[in-house]
Amino acid sequence: MHFPNSIPAAVHTIRHSTTGTRLRSLLVGGLLLSGLAQSLTAQNYIRVDAAEEEAKEAAEEAARQDPEARALLDEAKAKLLSLQSLVADFESTRGGSTKNFDKQSEIYLERPNKFRVERVTGAVVEERNLIAVSDGVTVTKINRYNFAAFEQPVRAENFYLGQNFLVQFFFDPKGISFDPTDGLWRRSISLFDTNMSAYDRDTRLILLGERTLEGRSYQVVEIKYSTKRTDIRQQIYVGTDKLVYQVDTYFDGDVYSQKYRNFRINTALPVATWDKERPAKMPLIETDPVRMGAEAPDFALPGHDGGEFTLEGLLEGKKGLYICVLDGEAAKVTGNADTHLAQMRVLQEMKDKYEEQGLAVVCIVGGLGITPDVKDEMMLNWMPDVSRFNYPIAIDIDIEKGIQSSAYHNLQLSGRNNLLLDAEGRVVFAARNFTNKVNQLAFYQAMAQIGFAISAAELESAAR
Repeated sequence: MHFPNSIPAAVHTIRHSTTGTRLRSLLVGGLLLSGLAQSLTAQNYIRVDAAEEEAKEAAEEAARQDPEARALLDEAKAKLLSLQSLVADFESTRGGSTKNFDKQSEIYLERPNKFRVERVTGAVVEERNLIAVSDGVTVTKINRYNFAAFEQPVRAENFYLGQNFLVQFFFDPKGISFDPTDGLWRRSISLFDTNMSAYDRDTRLILLGERTLEGRSYQVVEIKYSTKRTDIRQQIYVGTDKLVYQVDTYFDGDVYSQKYRNFRINTALPVATWDKERPAKMPLIETDPVRMGAEAPDFALPGHDGGEFTLEGLLEGKKGLYICVLDGEAAKVTGNADTHLAQMRVLQEMKDKYEEQGLAVVCIVGGLGITPDVKDEMMLNWMPDVSRFNYPIAIDIDIEKGIQSSAYHNLQLSGRNNLLLDAEGRVVFAARNFTNKVNQLAFYQAMAQIGFAISAAELESAAR
């Protein structure tokens, strides 16, 4: 695919021949992205008449969106929006579940921004343990695995993420639908690519019809996102009262189920519901996860072989910073020390390609179980041979306190562990990995916007 030096202000479409996805807004307002004009020379750029394209898109949209399915999800969302408070029993399972509901937790929700999730155990004597709570000012999450609590400010756009479907859509003002900005769908996002219709050809909304669970009938809607490399489906069970009773999410050959039962609607919840009790001496780690377009929180972390790395120091004199956050325990689970090798090689390639233009890269290794006392074992047994890489590798630990630090949690955007920051430290791109072609094209777009020269070969490779 080739690009001319001068592009008229019109609607342009790039067809992604690998995934079948139309990737638009590589051009913004019909103008070539900053930094590309000098490096791209070409012809035969695909131009699509705007009126013809709009008509075609309207026809395709009708085929993709089952009106009955859309109406049912809208009714379910309207039901949630009509409630001031909601309490429900909750069960989460993996691998599919045909057994009857078995209560694991209880969820409390109250507008505008309060929620509580607590684990319920004990067949004879009930025992309750806090998982997460928002008192409207901060969200506190308890990690009993490593005996630590994490606290972050309530941000209007994301405080409800990372819990479960019901918590998210009780507070999220958006409707229940495919949303590529939602980490569930594992798509990259960019500050400069606001063309959500680029995903339309790969999404479907289907009414699967009636299904019976535990002697009760539900209408089931499937939201499907499918490409040659991705097949993610979410099946939503809606009751006759328009409440959501089950959500099954299929991806990577597995199914994850969330079940909700015994709804209590508009119940007056006592103030004590939002108390943040945690075990005595449990350390509190303050976090503030990144948001698209906002400055990333600073950090000061030890290097894997000594020294210290800070966000300010890494960005000094640079046009941008690429951050990759890795789970230090992943290789322990998989039994393969090279679990992160492919991603770490990508970082080295980025450094080699763009360092002279002003890009810095850093790898941050952390996780719920990564503390100062396991750092040496992790580097020896759970990581690839890092001597082959010449970029900074920082460890997300607080040596003074003897616990994990906050960078691992702060520098992921809804599960997206690869970030591109501009010279001011703002997040302009985020992705779960860098092997997906859509992610690569969006990355090159963001790089060009912050002043990097991207070659025609790089764009053509990502667009194949």
